[in-house]
Amino acid sequence: MTRTTACPDGSDLLALATEGVAAPAVRSHVDACRSCLRKLRRLKAEVVHLRSSMGRHLGPAPATVVPRSAAGGD
Repeated sequence: MTRTTACPDGSDLLALATEGVAAPAVRSHVDACRSCLRKLRRLKAEVVHLRSSMGRHLGPAPATVVPRSAAGGD
């Protein structure tokens, strides 16, 4: 396959793997590039694993934590 654009960097692929958000050029590149598609699938699997591991070991999600200033501290 002949690539017309450079492969996106790791941060672009990570953003796509975690948030599903990417510039249209990045998304179309990944759709056409087997190497980037493999990297994206691997990153997504790692993100799923990390999120499930964090949920078991870190306690409540950050949205449920009350900041000290809101709780009357400092």
